Amino acid sequence: MPRRTSSVPALLVTTLILVPGARHLVAQEGVPPAPPEVIRQVDSIFSRWDSQALPGCAVGVSSHEQTVLARAYGMADLEWGIPNSPETIFEGGSLSKQFTSAAVVLLALDGDLSLDDDVRTYIPELPDYGETITIRRLMNHTSGLRDWGSVAALTGWGREQKSHDHGDVLDILSRQTALNYPPGDRYSYTNSGYNLLAMIVDRVSGMPFAQFSEERIFGPLGLAHTQWRDDYRRLVPGRSTAYEVLRDGRVRINRPIEFVHGNGGILTTVGDLLIWDAAATDGRGLGGQAFVDMMEEQGVLNDGSRIVYASGIRLWTMGNLRVVSHTGSTAGYRAFLGRFPDQGLRVAMLCNASNAPTRPSGTAVALAFLADEVRLPQRVASVNVPEAELDRLTGLSANVSPARRGRSPCGAAHCGRASGRNWPHCPTGSSLRPRPPCHPVPRRCASCSMPRAARGPRFASTPGKRSRRSGTRWSVSLPPPIGSRRMSGPTTAPTRP
Repeated sequence: MPRRTSSVPALLVTTLILVPGARHLVAQEGVPPAPPEVIRQVDSIFSRWDSQALPGCAVGVSSHEQTVLARAYGMADLEWGIPNSPETIFEGGSLSKQFTSAAVVLLALDGDLSLDDDVRTYIPELPDYGETITIRRLMNHTSGLRDWGSVAALTGWGREQKSHDHGDVLDILSRQTALNYPPGDRYSYTNSGYNLLAMIVDRVSGMPFAQFSEERIFGPLGLAHTQWRDDYRRLVPGRSTAYEVLRDGRVRINRPIEFVHGNGGILTTVGDLLIWDAAATDGRGLGGQAFVDMMEEQGVLNDGSRIVYASGIRLWTMGNLRVVSHTGSTAGYRAFLGRFPDQGLRVAMLCNASNAPTRPSGTAVALAFLADEVRLPQRVASVNVPEAELDRLTGLSANVSPARRGRSPCGAAHCGRASGRNWPHCPTGSSLRPRPPCHPVPRRCASCSMPRAARGPRFASTPGKRSRRSGTRWSVSLPPPIGSRRMSGPTTAPTRP
């Protein structure tokens, strides 16, 4: 495969070392590069994308704020035969959320808002649900708001079929007659909150969210290759094309075609992400320890349990190691950014291949560097369980961690998430088939027969259309058909049919 010379800024990188088997390695002057055996491990993680016929990834690693590895695999543009490099710009998907949270925290530190303010103070277009939704609830996904993109998809015009803007987001959210659950009752990941946060920054600061980010975050920190994709039609030199890799091996273009941002839409490089993460660790140029404390404050549910999600980041443990990380996925782009505070290690990964795992790949890179320090739980090869016990446990099992325990609006206790997906969701008053232990959830609600494919809390059920199978009423408020009147901008009140 052809190799290219890196053009990483001299301030960060002054030495280029070419290594067979991958694109290239970049290390700072006076800082030893990663050991050859570690490089081989990282290469093996991304070997399936190290091809001229496939999109791929860029990965950067720093140790105690010194860049020790920067590599790239696969192609940035298959039509023109341009390879990926550590300087290639990718879209970071939901890595964007930590930048959005940072903008809100900066306004809070300025005294322009409080994280405990009612969202409707700044977004009066939202319906009054009778309970206060705070800005903090938007930041840690405990607001109860429905995911606007999932609702839009029900109309046949989802995020990959129509170029939505923040006006569309407000229009959809303003039509929802109920929340998925009372604010603070549980955690459920939703992009709606982060689009609203971007709008709040816009309205409170008096300038476009993208401009505020440039003036208060990107510029001061020297993130020269970072910007918001607030207009997907804008030319961005050095940006990779995103691709969907199909099961049969064929590849097709799949880039975001939307104007909405804040939930996603950050355009950046692995080098800029490492700079950002270092600043977010100690608050340099952002407000110091007060900034860090507000960013890393984990959400607390109404029952007092603490969740792993904070403000656009997750705080969790991998074996004996503390981790602060987030992943990203939008169209054909994939991303991971994580730090291991006690070891001073940071990993940034950006991909333009839809089949690139995010957290598994990112943590695998970290483990290549931390193999001598991590102590993971021992895996048991096999366990003999009586057949009768297996029959009793048949069903969809649940994570019973107290930190993720909650209660669904139908009144049935549940334990958070199963198989990495949101729980099924059913109307108030219905119940789930009892399946011990704890509360393993069936694939369909016994009362409303809402299928698991509905993706649970993203589609809340409210009195409305009657289910043909059970007679239980459920509905989701949908936006008007294409071509009908809608609001023209984020500061305009929605037009109701």
